[in-house]
Amino acid sequence: PWTAGPTELLEHARSHLAEKTPFDCRIAMISVDNAVELAIRTYLGLPRRVRGTDGPSRRALEGAIGFPDLLDLLEKHGGDKLAEIELGDIEWYHRLRNTLYHDGNGVTVDPDKVDAYNQVANLLFQNLFETSVIPESEPPATTLLGEFVLKCFATQRYEKDP
Repeated sequence: PWTAGPTELLEHARSHLAEKTPFDCRIAMISVDNAVELAIRTYLGLPRRVRGTDGPSRRALEGAIGFPDLLDLLEKHGGDKLAEIELGDIEWYHRLRNTLYHDGNGVTVDPDKVDAYNQVANLLFQNLFETSVIPESEPPATTLLGEFVLKCFATQRYEKDP
């Protein structure tokens, strides 16, 4: 039940990314970023019995007003859940999303950047909640950059788990 919100947002993003129009790419990017933020906030707010480890205090989580604050808390409390995740990349994509959202008059984003962020979001989701958000019947990446991101993660995983 904890994953319903982020899952729905990632599914929404994938449906728009498949269209690849400038409008759909903008909406997909915004949805992926919203899913990432909601996944982080949800994970950090999970009860100890669900997460298995101590998380931030309620006060610290409520004080995390901005996205960088959430990333700081995740970095502090994410532990091995952050394997293969570069929080700096997530922050970069979030800033790109902010440009689209706040300065969005005609500004768009390339489908490859949306797909790459979608792949990062899927990996983060899988790491945090130990479940996949991608249906097995669906191809995992829609662009060459997205495929590259997946291959980098697979290579890192292979090198860590001989």
